Amino acid sequence: MFGKELRETLMINDLELRKGIKSHLRSMNLGQNLLRNFYELSQTEARQLLILNLSMNQISSLAEVALCPNLQFLNLAYNLLRDPNEVNRLRKLTNLQELYLSHNKVDFQFNKDLSQIGGAPSRRNYQPIWPYLEILDLTANRCTDFSQVEFLFNG
Repeated sequence: MFGKELRETLMINDLELRKGIKSHLRSMNLGQNLLRNFYELSQTEARQLLILNLSMNQISSLAEVALCPNLQFLNLAYNLLRDPNEVNRLRKLTNLQELYLSHNKVDFQFNKDLSQIGGAPSRRNYQPIWPYLEILDLTANRCTDFSQVEFLFNG
């Protein structure tokens, strides 16, 4: 009998926690887990998140992360990101101030991949993708030719 009561209590507490996520959760640290995606949390009200740490997981797709439009800090270091098109999904996160993508294997060539990320080819009247970005960490990826990286943020 005790086991059944405990399970019911846990289910009720989980429901209460999910209600609390709707309006109170602003920061979430899910680093060093075995996550492959962010699907369940993006289906709750986690879209209110300002800070999200998903470092050291097994994430290869950013479709769900891009559904958190208010993020200011995003750490995706040490995941399984390879495709520049996945990073392209992050262009919707226009409030980003810090973006950590280190130790993935993203193959960027900024002179040609900016069109994939959404950067403007003209220097005269470009709109930066992340206008508030202060920190961009691309350590230990496969980046080449940074000649147009300034199109990502205000220089």
